Parts: sequence; structure tokens; C-alpha cells
Amino acid sequence: MRPAWILTLLLAGILAWPAAADEGFGPPNPVSSFSKAKRLARDDVYADHHTTLYCACQFTPNKKGTGGTIGTRAGIFNAEGCGYEVRKSETRGRRLEWEHIVPASRFGQRLACWQEGHPVCVTSKGKPYRGRKCCAKVNEEFEHAEADLHNLAPSVGELNGDRSNHPYDILAPEDEADETATPQATAKHRLYGTCNFEVDGRPKAAEPMPDIRGDVARIWFYMSRAYDFDLSPASFDLFAGWHAADPVEEAGDAWEKQRDRRIQAIQGNSNPYIHGLEPIPEDFGVEP
Repeated sequence: MRPAWILTLLLAGILAWPAAADEGFGPPNPVSSFSKAKRLARDDVYADHHTTLYCACQFTPNKKGTGGTIGTRAGIFNAEGCGYEVRKSETRGRRLEWEHIVPASRFGQRLACWQEGHPVCVTSKGKPYRGRKCCAKVNEEFEHAEADLHNLAPSVGELNGDRSNHPYDILAPEDEADETATPQATAKHRLYGTCNFEVDGRPKAAEPMPDIRGDVARIWFYMSRAYDFDLSPASFDLFAGWHAADPVEEAGDAWEKQRDRRIQAIQGNSNPYIHGLEPIPEDFGVEP
């Protein structure tokens, strides 16, 4: 007979996840853990495409790992090669990390394990914990969502940290030309050298460069359908606009399609918004 705590754990994993996602969107062969997903992303999906999503920095895979302050098995790079200037953290400014386009908090914060913890989420010193670490331990569906390769992209570690779980948006000024009208304007808006990525505003938001905004939008649409969370009206309008302004075209977005095919080979599902197989519905589960 299984111990009572195991039965409790299994039951919590079944009951804690909200309504089922749209059939056919989620992966039929989900990756079992975030740590495994990062290895698959590095070694298979991005095997010959060593380019970060933000800034298009070239990285070197680092399977054997490094010690010291860098300490990564993901990858390392010379940030200066892409015009990236470290804002604050020299360590994370040289380290590759895997960015969740849709933050884990977006699909995890409604879960009991995130809000309240779980009886088995206790440190070796007896201190209870909750949030992402707890949900990854007790909720299999959360772990699959956290490890969905469609939602992972390589990023400069510092950018990953600065973006945190802040939403995407268009920051003032809305006209990109105004941001670089003078050296002073460029310095104000481009905190990472020539990298066109901004984190600013109150509350804070992140603005990616125009030619990847459609990629970002299509991932958000996929994750919303695959893991059953709603988009606010403002987010829907933003992403619908990005999807239209930065469409998938073979000439400019061949990598977006290739990446999707490689992910499909691993976890068994494609993002239909990339291939035009699924229109963006006007009532995209939008919150009232």
C-alpha cells in the first residue's frame, strides 16, 4: 500500500490544475522536467542555431559546464560581439539562460501549490516553501507547462533576470525612431548597448525588437490555448497587432518554422499559429 502522503501528492496533482486545455494544443509527449527541457533546447532544438532571441547574440554551448561565478551548462558568449553592454551583472551578462516567453507565474500563480504550498514542500531544515519550486515538485501538469519547448528561448542571463516576469508592452515613445534620434535618446532607451530591448515603465514592462514581436505573440497564443489561461483585452490587442505586423514568412522567419518542426519532433505538437493553420479568434478566451 502506498503511504498516505504519496496518495495526497497524487490527488493534489490531479485536482490542483484548472480546467483542461484545448485538446490538440498541448504536447502529447511532454518533456518531463525543466532541466531536461533546457538540455533538449541546447542540444537538439538550437543545435546549429546559437543565437539568442533578444539581441541576436551568438553563444557557445557549454555542455561540460564552467565553475566560478559563471557556473553554467547552458552556454556562454562574448556579449560584445552583438553590441550587448552589461548593465550591472557581469556574471549573468556572460551566461546563457533559457527564457520563458510566458512566465511560469502566468500559468502557475492560480494553483494551490503556488499560493499555499504543499505538505511535501518543506526544506531539509523544515521550512515550508511554495511557488514555482513547489509546483514543479507536486504538480505534473505544471511541470509539463514549465518544460514546454515552444515557450523556451535562449537569452543573455542579465536580460532574462531584468525581464523577470514583467509583461510585454510598447514603451514610450512608441515611435522607434524617436528612441535613437540623438545619442542621448539612445542611451536613455538602450540600457544594453545597441541591443534593442527595453525594460522600463511603472509598472515595469519589457519591449522586444520589432522583428521578433510576432514570434513572441504566437507563443503567447499557443500557451494560452495549451494551458488554458486567458489574455486580458489589452494583451490580446497587443499580441494580435504584433502577429499581424510581424507575420511568418519563409524569407524572414525560416528559423521560426524550423524551430517549430524540431520541437514537434520531440514533444509531438506544433504551434499552429506559426504555420497559419489556426486563425486568431476574436474571442481568444479574453478576460472580461
